[in-house]
Amino acid sequence: MIASPITAVRILPNYLGGFQFVWDIDGAYDEPAPWKFVVQLAETSEGPWHDISPELTNVLAWRDSGGKHLYGKTSILWFRVCMHTKTGRYESHPVQPYGDLPRREYLLASELIIRE
Repeated sequence: MIASPITAVRILPNYLGGFQFVWDIDGAYDEPAPWKFVVQLAETSEGPWHDISPELTNVLAWRDSGGKHLYGKTSILWFRVCMHTKTGRYESHPVQPYGDLPRREYLLASELIIRE
């Protein structure tokens, strides 16, 4: 299996519930469509993984409007994107919703979640 063509996954907070997920595919990836994606979540970076999105065909974003996945002071969940093509299955690296925020912004976001 070759390295995953999913080069980045960004999770944008939606304070009313859920998240918006956006991912990128390597520009050199040339397998023909259709590409099918599923967003998954787990309590640890090792899994077990559970699908939270429907199967998405040829789209690179999805908004989770199904509800909150974070509650108060509980641990933040892990997310990844799985890609299915005619020749294989690929997975992004697991990411956390606020994992790439600077410390100050992370603390502000955490405080907002705790207050909700």
